[in-house]
Amino acid sequence: SLAQEIIREKRLQPKKDIEILPQFAPDSFLFYADIEPAELKRTLSNIIDNALEASKQGSRILVCLDRRENMILIQVKD
Repeated sequence: SLAQEIIREKRLQPKKDIEILPQFAPDSFLFYADIEPAELKRTLSNIIDNALEASKQGSRILVCLDRRENMILIQVKD
């Protein structure tokens, strides 16, 4: 998925020993949204970058993907 791809890229970047953990709903591979992939990638990448900058060494960032009724919910928790 696009979110997994972004997480893989961010894990390769130098960081302050910060762990980036995906927490995806079990059926997230079935999620579909009519969006521009490049825009979502840029937006999610920027949000994760902000979380990396704000997080202390040795902390964790969670990237959560879930469905709420007819919406897809993406959360970045630091």
